[in-house]
Amino acid sequence: MKNIILAIASLVFVVCSYECHATDEWIESSVNWAKSVVPEQLTVSVNKTKTSFEGYRQQKIELLAVQNIKNNFTLETEIHMNRARAEGIVGHKETDISASIMPRYQVNQYLNVGVGIKYEPAPIVELPGNGRQSLGSARSLVVSGKIKGLSKDQWLQIDVANYKRDSFDVAGAYAANINGFTENTVSLNYKGRF
Repeated sequence: MKNIILAIASLVFVVCSYECHATDEWIESSVNWAKSVVPEQLTVSVNKTKTSFEGYRQQKIELLAVQNIKNNFTLETEIHMNRARAEGIVGHKETDISASIMPRYQVNQYLNVGVGIKYEPAPIVELPGNGRQSLGSARSLVVSGKIKGLSKDQWLQIDVANYKRDSFDVAGAYAANINGFTENTVSLNYKGRF
């Protein structure tokens, strides 16, 4: 349990670095620091992607910490961070973060399954003329299955989720008399490095 708390604290430090709009070098050094303080039986990985073309820029960072608990059980803690900026007539900035925790069971060498929760604090959208809009926060319950892919670093992931978004009004404040919305989703992803 101490290892899990240390990993989460390390990942929170990295998130704070990201939220303060730190430079890439600062984020990289924060991630390296987090990797150096966590125990050896805890695996920490980082995936950074950038997309940029005329009028649009996006940066995504995914942090994943996996703790082996017992035999075929692991605990995955994942944090996703996204910053995007669009320019032009409908230009805007968007910032969002989500965190999830999911215990997983390795059924056999090809399949593992898990049930977990995901929380997304209210994403912030900055629009010209309207200022900052804070959308409602979201929670979801996720049932997930991973099937080994064509190589070691590839897998097929199937997720079924019940997603609940809190309500908000046009000014971004939470509206007490509106229920928000609930959505059920099924997603199919093939992840790998080619």
